[in-house]
Amino acid sequence: MWRFLFSVAFFAFVRATAEPVISEFMASNETTLVDEDGDFSDWIEILNPSDTPVDLDGYFLTDDAARLDRWIFPSVVLGPGESLVVFASDKNRKVGELHSNFRLAANGEYLALVAPDGVTAVSEFAPFYPPQFKDQSYGLGEFGIGYFDAPTPGATNTDGAIQGPLFLECRTGGPRPAPAEELEITAQVARAAQVTLFYRFGFGAESSIPMTATGGSNFVATIPGGNFGELIRWRFEARDGEGRLTREPPFPDPEDSHEYHGVPVLNPGVESNARVMEWFIEPSDYSRLTFFQRVRAGLYFEGEYYDNVRFSLRGQSTLFFNKKGFSLNFNRTQRFLWKAGERRVKEIDLMTNWGDKAKVRNEMAYEILRKAGVPTHFAETIRLQQNGQFFSLTDLVEDADEAYLERAGLNPQGTLYKADNTTLSLGDLGKPGLVRLMAGEDPDLAKLYGLIEMLNQDEPTRWNDIFERIDLPRTINSLAGLAVIMQTDMADKNYYLYHNPEVVDGWALLPWDLDLSFGRNFTREAGYFDSRLFTAGYTEFAESQKTSVLVEALLRGNARTRAMYFRRLRTLADRFLGSDYLDTRTRQQLDRLSPPSRPLLLRDAYLDALKWGFWENGNIVPQPWSSTAPDAETMERAIDRLVIGWLPERRLELFQNTVDLPGPQAAPMIRIGALDFDPVSDNQDQEYLELLNLSPTAVDLSDWRVAGAVEMRMPAGTVIPAGSSLYLSPDKASFLQRALSPTGGEQRFVLGPYSGNLAAEGETIELFDEKGQLHDSHTYSGSNPGFNGDSREDRDRDGFNALMEWALGTSDLEFDALAAPVEGRWTYQVRAGLTGFAVVVEWSEDLHNWTTVGVVELERVPLENGLERVVVELPSAEARSFARLRLGRHAQ
Repeated sequence: MWRFLFSVAFFAFVRATAEPVISEFMASNETTLVDEDGDFSDWIEILNPSDTPVDLDGYFLTDDAARLDRWIFPSVVLGPGESLVVFASDKNRKVGELHSNFRLAANGEYLALVAPDGVTAVSEFAPFYPPQFKDQSYGLGEFGIGYFDAPTPGATNTDGAIQGPLFLECRTGGPRPAPAEELEITAQVARAAQVTLFYRFGFGAESSIPMTATGGSNFVATIPGGNFGELIRWRFEARDGEGRLTREPPFPDPEDSHEYHGVPVLNPGVESNARVMEWFIEPSDYSRLTFFQRVRAGLYFEGEYYDNVRFSLRGQSTLFFNKKGFSLNFNRTQRFLWKAGERRVKEIDLMTNWGDKAKVRNEMAYEILRKAGVPTHFAETIRLQQNGQFFSLTDLVEDADEAYLERAGLNPQGTLYKADNTTLSLGDLGKPGLVRLMAGEDPDLAKLYGLIEMLNQDEPTRWNDIFERIDLPRTINSLAGLAVIMQTDMADKNYYLYHNPEVVDGWALLPWDLDLSFGRNFTREAGYFDSRLFTAGYTEFAESQKTSVLVEALLRGNARTRAMYFRRLRTLADRFLGSDYLDTRTRQQLDRLSPPSRPLLLRDAYLDALKWGFWENGNIVPQPWSSTAPDAETMERAIDRLVIGWLPERRLELFQNTVDLPGPQAAPMIRIGALDFDPVSDNQDQEYLELLNLSPTAVDLSDWRVAGAVEMRMPAGTVIPAGSSLYLSPDKASFLQRALSPTGGEQRFVLGPYSGNLAAEGETIELFDEKGQLHDSHTYSGSNPGFNGDSREDRDRDGFNALMEWALGTSDLEFDALAAPVEGRWTYQVRAGLTGFAVVVEWSEDLHNWTTVGVVELERVPLENGLERVVVELPSAEARSFARLRLGRHAQ
């Protein structure tokens, strides 16, 4: 592996054109400068070095030499000698505090200020700036270009030190040598008088050798060959003519940086269809690790060596297994790349799968949930080598942090809680050990306590808030997915709570810890070690003193959310259990970890069993491979029991014994219902579109989409109960503030945002299912402007629709709230300031011909609450006459 490390183009900061310059930047801001969100984002200081003002309007900042116009400045005038700080946060803000749409890389990258022509770099660090260190800034000072003694964002720069020789390029990894093959190490170093290579084999003593100059800035040295699977590590030291030293890697912090580059020697004896991770650790450190101490070790995966990685034990019950699980924390200078094309991560877990003799549960459970649309972890069973020898089959699982939130499509600014001991009941308020905070901030758990208090309110406020503040599709989808994989270990622990601060329905329940799934359970008889596969129950998380209040509410507290859950459960059960999915995937896993075409001694599953043995029911002491106990089953037999034994019985439990499970979804009748293209508030964010379910059962709308006038794709887990509605909105918070129904406090199922708006002149809206089939098309007209939604709804059946009730200051739940005329006079109340509406009195003798002629308004008196009392006199008429109120628009 070869890569450019850094170089800096030296340039004059004060040019004849008096261009602004990048005078200082910090690419590893830990505690120096906080932004308006309370985050320590990286930052870039722009200086006007001239004696005339400069307007930055149209200038660009970029960290990519191929995209010079990456982030454009708004109009900001810098006076002579003035400077401006731009946060390199990826938040992309151009009003108030400025934030670019990229972050800075601490290990070095291109950085430039570009002229408004989009092609001229007026100030650049090219092709890379050098490695940056925690809370240390870099840039131009009176001493030259280098590292500052102290950062000074927005102020005059301090003294500093010119960096030593510049490593422009060096070997950091590259092809793995064969056993005994020499390893050629090269480096390109600018301004170096001498370069020394330090290397070591495994955990032996460090050796050094001068590197030979081969012309210009190029140096070379050779490391002798190593043994099968042996780790070779190296580092560089370079000095210039004035004795200034540069190390590569820089290794500024032993607790958070790598010290060596490296590559293991090939081991032709390793044959595996699984991805292979190689772990290099001193035996004494491994002994300390298994006695609950953190240690440092090396790791090689997918062609990249990671040095000085922190290892610690993970788990609760699993801490005491012979075959343990580990948490790995990677240095800031070497984040872990688990898959090409994905973002590097700070932490991963290597989870023990000793409890799963089939070696499929973690990977398959997370996979099914992800395919179902649940934002959950990546997981993969891999082969782990230790110091060149087989160590185990282990489950590589993503850790819970901001990187997971972002990769899974969640807001990385959200808060993620791992439940350890909470049912979300009022008794949990103030109790220690409820949760662990995995991402985001919640001082004193104030937000979490607010959720608990909300979930335990009296009716109907409780359900008003659940419908408005819980992300129903995401939570329903998680619960249905957990029932499909039959996760048996979620009660007052083993789930996440996630809160997105940027939306109203910001709370969701998400899954974690899925090893007890697909029939495995923790029993009284054998505890964790029970080889029986259970099939009954766990279709609605049976009620118990440890069941979450949220789960109880959604599954048993409301008929609508219960119907949502069971319809989504049916969809996922048909897809993953009613098909050949499990059979296919488990056989693929078997071919990967125990391929029948390979000799037994070369199969990963056999090597794992040989090293770690088997557990027997109720016995944590491992039994050897040669054990004849019936519990000592091979991976092949465990998979057969799962697919041939468990799956048919689980199908029977779900499809025949689950009373509330609906039939397969067929010919759903979803129609576009009411819409409001012209809200009475004149706030277009309060418009909405209604989808009606005219089917006899709940309908799963996951991945359906609305197109045309507005655009929206329904999130996974979106279900409309039979005879019920879903309201789509451009802004849910605004919808909940509507002055008239439908609005907040009515237990409406509302989703948003959709893109676009409903045009007043009329448009066409189309509804498509997940396969692209058209289910409804509705063209509305703007020729009759006004409320075009639930105006037709009359819940109390008194003849006044919801809009009229609102205009009269009455309730659509209060029958016959309007008094009849008395002796030719009619008294009623009306809302003041109807924003373009008018309430008109009409009368008729035959109920067919209505007129306003002869109606005289006698009195209009302001009342409290924005209402007016109106008295009108009706014209003389026959013995039988009729009067009505009509709500209409003022003439435009």
